[in-house]
Amino acid sequence: MNPFPKSAWLPASVAVGVLINGIRLRRRLRALPTLTPAGAEASPNVRVVTAEGVSVAEPVRQAAAEYARAEGLAVLDLIPPDLPVASAMHLAAAVDPKTYRSNRLAMPCSAFQASIATEDVLGRMQTPAVDGLGPIEMAQFALAAKRHAPAGADLAIAPGLSAVPASDDTRRATFDVLGYKVPVVLAPAVLRNVLLATGFALNPGWAAVALAAYWAQPYLVLSGGPIRPRDLHRAALTRPLTEPLSWIGFARGGTRTQEWKQMTDAALADARAGYTRDLEDGIERFFLPPRTDCPWCRSTALSQYLVTPDLAQRKPGTFRLDRCDDCRHIFQNPRLTIAGLDFYYRDSYDGLGQASNEFVLSMAGPTYKARADMVAAVTTPKSWLDVGLGHGHFCNVAQGVWPETTFDGLDMSDNVDEAQRRSWISHGYRGQFCELVPELAGRYDVISMNHYLEHTLDPYAEIDAAAQVLAPGGHLLIEVPDPEWPLARVLGRYWLGWSQPQHLHMFPIENLKTALRERGFTVVAQERGNAHMPLDFGCSVTFGIGRVTPNMSAWSPTTASMPRQLQRAATWAAASPLLAAAGIADVVLYSAIRHRGRSNAYRLLARIDSVAPESLSHPVLRESLPVGG
Repeated sequence: MNPFPKSAWLPASVAVGVLINGIRLRRRLRALPTLTPAGAEASPNVRVVTAEGVSVAEPVRQAAAEYARAEGLAVLDLIPPDLPVASAMHLAAAVDPKTYRSNRLAMPCSAFQASIATEDVLGRMQTPAVDGLGPIEMAQFALAAKRHAPAGADLAIAPGLSAVPASDDTRRATFDVLGYKVPVVLAPAVLRNVLLATGFALNPGWAAVALAAYWAQPYLVLSGGPIRPRDLHRAALTRPLTEPLSWIGFARGGTRTQEWKQMTDAALADARAGYTRDLEDGIERFFLPPRTDCPWCRSTALSQYLVTPDLAQRKPGTFRLDRCDDCRHIFQNPRLTIAGLDFYYRDSYDGLGQASNEFVLSMAGPTYKARADMVAAVTTPKSWLDVGLGHGHFCNVAQGVWPETTFDGLDMSDNVDEAQRRSWISHGYRGQFCELVPELAGRYDVISMNHYLEHTLDPYAEIDAAAQVLAPGGHLLIEVPDPEWPLARVLGRYWLGWSQPQHLHMFPIENLKTALRERGFTVVAQERGNAHMPLDFGCSVTFGIGRVTPNMSAWSPTTASMPRQLQRAATWAAASPLLAAAGIADVVLYSAIRHRGRSNAYRLLARIDSVAPESLSHPVLRESLPVGG
């Protein structure tokens, strides 16, 4: 008789997975520091931030302030030792104490009970109140605090602090503020229980072992540790019943969730009114007439390369990419007008899209660090200008590599002001790069254009501007999608790199290297494999799922009725295994190609040796600019 039949593999794997995860969570909680009594009176420049019903005694405040001072922290989240099981398990899953402080882009981790913060951080955050904050305000504080103190925020267990239990509704409102989606939050636990139930149909004996591991997991994570919930026994023993009920309460929400929904619905209604006005006159006005020659080499040998809708935001319109048969440059044709660019960019990175954009960018730290490391191998900059700053995430990470470097940023939006308040940059410039050349000429050792050049109307002019703004011997770092990546053709319109309608130009690497040389640059380094972003399969699947779900955005006439919301949720839930498989495929692909010289993006680092005469600046793109939008 086979002592371990095939039917036992699934439930046995679930049991092992639950135990391994329990050990992981236990180690995380035990790695959290515990405050000790302060030896002296705390600094008056530290203020306490509390949630509703939470009070912080003076000895706790002094201990927290002393620890923050000793560790050089600007923000310290205080964890009550009696934090309830549900909150403690969520916290353990969210925070890695070994990396949280140093991960400058990490999503905020908090017990949402109490914190201390310096007056400097609170002032830059423009925090109006700090006492008795509701769950929405507490989550907003946690989010802003990590952003304004990216390397100076941490957590500690605070003996003497008592927890106020959080309801499912409160937790849901908190997660909504942070930008997490309900399916993403619930999917791992739901999948685990589905596998557990399936195990009983396959092999009841081993499924019972898995159930026992599931029952015992809270004890494994919390027993004998620094967090000792009062509800440990009750929560563990009733877990198979109360946890699914908690999911329902979390998904349904309540008063707190509705409060946040009303706030976001108001913004959505304002945006919908604006989009309705914009669309009354049609979208034809958003496009220039098609051009008949290549904007890169002026050849008239053009062929249609790709036709696609807006897959990311699903705004109306169809967009065409043409390719030059002579130089292989790929460009949007017809191109958007200035008014069209405004319409299609709106709520992509800011506004309605800011929360989800922040969440995605919080995972991009390794990519940003690799960019900074590429420069580190060549030069040590004193001054750095990031063109196309966005919210400044790259500069935030690069400061960890270059703490003595002055980082400035340039962008069209008011994001530059927010990045400066966060101290991610020293100074921000708002406007067009080419128009600011007289003010900036010769001032910077390094200029970075990370996924910027493909968005510009005139890439040649942007490179010319960089040549003038760099100091002699300065370096220009460029990263762009690679249109020669084989999967770009295989995935077609679903490849993230095309990103229509925002990407106006796609550059074969040799074309860009030639343009740099013609403008007085010497290419000193290039990277392909290491520049790869492991998003190809995940984004293509996401775009595909998006096309079959109801579009309830502000620019769609479809409203968010309950049946449509249920259909949307059911579609994403059903597709979760496909999304998981796509994510795994992206990781495997990245591991396979990162050292093989091919990827979905490439980087070039070029040194300016001599500024080419102005007559070499390419005139073709500039002639095509619209007048008055």
